[in-house]
Amino acid sequence: MGPMQMDDLPVINEKKCSYLKEAARIHIDSFNYVIDEGLRLALLDIDPVFTKTDPCIKISISDAELNQLQLPMDLRHHKRTIYPTETRIRKTTYYAELYIQLKFETKTETEYSERVFFVPLMLKSNLCLLNGMDDENLLKHKEDLNMHIDVWYS
Repeated sequence: MGPMQMDDLPVINEKKCSYLKEAARIHIDSFNYVIDEGLRLALLDIDPVFTKTDPCIKISISDAELNQLQLPMDLRHHKRTIYPTETRIRKTTYYAELYIQLKFETKTETEYSERVFFVPLMLKSNLCLLNGMDDENLLKHKEDLNMHIDVWYS
């Protein structure tokens, strides 16, 4: 049996499909605000922490950025793009890499350190590689065209 083609798919109710897509769009738009600017603004708004050491060290977040997932992660020398289908097959989470730059300050010195965290992604959100793909490309990446409500993979 060869790869699935557009003609192989069952006929779906287009009216029902548009309602479901619109319901999902509201959630995707809200999530896009979080990943495009809301999360960064929230992290930068966190008050600094002061250690009880001598000298006292002020620790704060000086920057934050979300990027699309690529495998293998930074520990290896090469990277490649990963799509949601691969994460489903691997039974892992489809996520973005969140880079947070921490600032450590004393009265005389300032140092920076970067930390990486992972944020689960909503399918078809701005950081999802499926965002904006037409049906032909979705099929090419083995995505289900009959999945009308965008979901999280974890």
